[in-house]
Amino acid sequence: MTTDQLTKWDPSLTEQVMNVTRPFLKRYFRAEVRGLDNIPPGGALLVSNHSGGLFPMDVPILAAEYYAEHGYDRPLYTLSHDMLMVGPTGEFFRKIGYMKASHQNADAALRSGAASSGFDLWRSVAATYASAYGRYGVGEHPCGYAFSAQNADFSPRAATAEERAAWWSDAAGIPPGNGVGLIDAKIAPPDLTLPGLQCLRALWDGQGADADRVRTGVAETRASLPRAGLPVVVIHGLDDGLVPPAFSSAPYVAAAQSAGREVRYWQVENVEHFDAFLAFPDYAARYLPSLPYVYAVLDRVDAYLDGKGSLPSDAVIATTPRGAGKPLEAGDLAIPAN
Repeated sequence: MTTDQLTKWDPSLTEQVMNVTRPFLKRYFRAEVRGLDNIPPGGALLVSNHSGGLFPMDVPILAAEYYAEHGYDRPLYTLSHDMLMVGPTGEFFRKIGYMKASHQNADAALRSGAASSGFDLWRSVAATYASAYGRYGVGEHPCGYAFSAQNADFSPRAATAEERAAWWSDAAGIPPGNGVGLIDAKIAPPDLTLPGLQCLRALWDGQGADADRVRTGVAETRASLPRAGLPVVVIHGLDDGLVPPAFSSAPYVAAAQSAGREVRYWQVENVEHFDAFLAFPDYAARYLPSLPYVYAVLDRVDAYLDGKGSLPSDAVIATTPRGAGKPLEAGDLAIPAN
């Protein structure tokens, strides 16, 4: 990373974003951040597990409280997944302190005297998905992992009634978050999390009963063609950076249609993966929600099944982003008439 990339951080824009998001984070998530006074002067690396799921809020929560405590003279850089750095929103994320995760970028941020944060997303995702694919029951997760409430020293403890209540309303489904932590029984120096990660990798490319169990579960979830006569409409945003259409919906639809199945395909411009991200002003200005297309298709499939209409035609839907500060209008969506 170059010095020029470091200077992409825009304190004025960052302050505007924090002012917009801080009240929402406080009131909706009832977020609390403690220990910010422990961050030493100069460069500091903040390392934590990452709350996964579709709408992880740990970084915005930390950033809002960090800047409230330390002001905007000292940037907080966040080491991020590549998908945030591409497309029209990449520049926005760079301006508010996000950067591509790498050793070089972390080193450059630390040398600049900034505070950097790194969140352990993929270990949490891998442990959770391996448990789901292998259909492991409570207390029998693979590779010695477990989910539990934790004390301040990260030792497991029983969850409180308040934490249990929050699981159903606020949890993303992947720990850590909402009072649930990821317990790693294989932690050992010098690279504390490496043994557990190697064990998880072996569930895919290794041998043994656990590996067979997880691979069997993966095979059972692979998509197959719909049964003959079943109407299917696939809707996919063309700006989906997490599950790109080229590697998912497009080949599936092509295979289904070539086999004579009743599959239709709506490819929607200016729609990405996370409708929840449209709560951020820059996302709302650039992207449209996917749910209106889902509702429109459900109505048409329902009419088709009742003998009152036909299935939608294949379409690449040319939409219009609403722009900054403008309300969403039906014309922006350009939902096809047939």
